[in-house]
Amino acid sequence: MAADVDSDVPDWGAAFTFGRSRFGDNVAGKFWIKDDPILQIACGDEHTAILTASGRLFTFGSNEWGQLGHGHTRTISKPSFVKALKGERVTVLACGRSHTLVATAGGHVYGFGSNSEGQLGSADEQPVHLSPVRVQGLEGVTIKMLSGGADHSMALTDKGTVYVWGSGAEGQIGPDSGHILVPTELNLDCNILCISAGYYHSAFVTG
Repeated sequence: MAADVDSDVPDWGAAFTFGRSRFGDNVAGKFWIKDDPILQIACGDEHTAILTASGRLFTFGSNEWGQLGHGHTRTISKPSFVKALKGERVTVLACGRSHTLVATAGGHVYGFGSNSEGQLGSADEQPVHLSPVRVQGLEGVTIKMLSGGADHSMALTDKGTVYVWGSGAEGQIGPDSGHILVPTELNLDCNILCISAGYYHSAFVTG
């Protein structure tokens, strides 16, 4: 990682942060990964995930639920490489309130962190996964976007279809109440271009 000097900031691929934080002294910051520009960034309640050009995933922030994917629950103040995904090339990422989702070039989707309502899609009811676990039911589909809410998750495929899982207590994953442990395709009559999960609601843009 480069030194924290303005003249050293690369022309592209650097990240700038600002706002309230329990661990960052509430001051603006900037960072970059040496020789590996940042392409995507996602924020949860108090954690952040970044994706670099080489497909590496870095996370930092609060970690009470293991949402950083490092196998423990200690807070991390600086971007740290998620070693459990070393063999994968990450292509898409998203952060929920206290969980993280990533899709890889190998056709897999992983989740880690809070699983209190099945928002990791791991087909089990274990409340926490400290390291990445495979999201079930998305084999053979290409993920275009992921999005996470407080207790639910969404995935958009390259075919314009939407999958949802996790809590449905507020109707955020469709008309059914309760929760869904495995991603389930929404029965929509149109092609979807974009998705977004709020804390307790979901939205998408049609074609």
